[in-house]
Amino acid sequence: NGKGKVDNNLISGLFLYTVEGHTFGGGYQVSNGSSDFPFLNQGDGASAYIPTDMQISKFARAGERTWQARYSYDFAKVGVPGLTAGAVYLRGDNIDTYSGGKQTSNGASEWERDITVAYVIQEGALKNLGFMWKNAMWRNDIASQRDQDENRLIVSYSIPLL
Repeated sequence: NGKGKVDNNLISGLFLYTVEGHTFGGGYQVSNGSSDFPFLNQGDGASAYIPTDMQISKFARAGERTWQARYSYDFAKVGVPGLTAGAVYLRGDNIDTYSGGKQTSNGASEWERDITVAYVIQEGALKNLGFMWKNAMWRNDIASQRDQDENRLIVSYSIPLL
């Protein structure tokens, strides 16, 4: 709720299995207590360092129970090194929110779907230049929140130091 006593115990687990370039994952998280999971709010983009910290939502509100499913593929296994793709889906429910000391949501829910496609050039003059497209869709019935869609294009360049 942003003010007052912190009352939160968060338990989470994420399990991944990789075989032949495929990575499958599943996880579950419970945020018990009467306050959201606390983390340093440094504005948009602040990280909570939990396995449910996604592109748009963190899935760590008071009372929230979240499950997630993940899949990614490394295309190097089929002769295209540097190309990767993945998708994540999370669903949280039992959310309680407060504003001004009053409960504004009781048992609300949210879900998010993130898709990522990335490519890093492997050789030549542009070696280590990377491009990543991230698409996210977030839907919820939490009081005072709006649904969001977001696209990001990230360009990176890695410089080998050794």
